[in-house]
Amino acid sequence: MSLKYICGKCGKECKNAGGLATHMKTHNKTSVTSPSLLKYLKRAPAKKIPIELKPIKSKPKQLKLKPQTPSDTSPSDTVSNTIPRPKKRTLIPPPAPPLPRRESELSPFTAPTSLISPDLNTRSPEFRLAHIRFYNELKETRFPMLSKKAYYEANKGFLGVRLRRFQGWFHSVADDKKLIEANAKPKLEKVRQHSKVEFQASRTNYSPQNKLDLINQYDRRKVQNPSLTLKKFCSTRSSLKTGTFGKWLPAMERKRLC
Repeated sequence: MSLKYICGKCGKECKNAGGLATHMKTHNKTSVTSPSLLKYLKRAPAKKIPIELKPIKSKPKQLKLKPQTPSDTSPSDTVSNTIPRPKKRTLIPPPAPPLPRRESELSPFTAPTSLISPDLNTRSPEFRLAHIRFYNELKETRFPMLSKKAYYEANKGFLGVRLRRFQGWFHSVADDKKLIEANAKPKLEKVRQHSKVEFQASRTNYSPQNKLDLINQYDRRKVQNPSLTLKKFCSTRSSLKTGTFGKWLPAMERKRLC
């Protein structure tokens, strides 16, 4: 049995309870009692008046040109007046070299002359260890609050590296010491090994007759000893190579020698 949802005030039948609840809200609206508001709500809509749009006709404007007055100046003068001449560039002299600072102006953290000489190799491990030693000496004896950044700023022009790289020197002290010990050991001279190719003067040139004699000797010994190999046959002759002798054995090469 299906339920019917009927409004008790107006008798309208709704499909479901939600529709009935929405419909009941229309009966609960407050009525307008203000007479002025009723007049505003019940006033007639404004009448629509047709408007005819006409094209605007405008007269063309005439440009008034100023009369040209004869000028006494030549065309070259007018050009020179309109186009400004380029200004001459003033040569800036190169900056003067910095004056050597006095001893009173030097920072107390500046390294001694033996560590900041331009002839030193800034990439060598000895250079790095020397600066680390001097920094530790300053911190232990004279300036306990000395930082690596302050020491770097005082010797920036002589270290040849940036601050991050300079701070990394203190972590690679052990590696630098090993590198110095390795460089201090005398290097053994390597004995030059000559290649297997002999010099031209030490080679023995075989004539066709000599080659044939060696081939015949090999054939006779091969008949007597079937297990004879080329290597064993050539080992009895110091100047005869296995590879060279093996090229003489084919039938085509024997015919060419004959």
